[in-house]
Amino acid sequence: MKDHYNLVHLKHYKYRCEQCDKNFIRNADLVKHTRRVHEGILPPKNKICYMCGRGFSTNKILTNHLRTHTGEKPFACTICNARFAQSTALSAHARAIHHTVQKHD
Repeated sequence: MKDHYNLVHLKHYKYRCEQCDKNFIRNADLVKHTRRVHEGILPPKNKICYMCGRGFSTNKILTNHLRTHTGEKPFACTICNARFAQSTALSAHARAIHHTVQKHD
């Protein structure tokens, strides 16, 4: 959150991509951006789903994927009874249906 505030709101950053002028607080983020966006080097998909064998680049993406198998919907709307497997789906629901922003854990 602090990094987001410094970068987006205060415009404090130390690193800038020379190819597209995107700004970064950490050099590691600039390096990761350059490799992925400008060099086309994708991170390895070495987080493997034990149910279907599909690979993912991060544990968070794998965890979200596992919910497609389990049916778990941990994100609940505080206004209606709707539940969602992904926090982004809850946020989109809140904006589109209730015209609000909901915080989630």
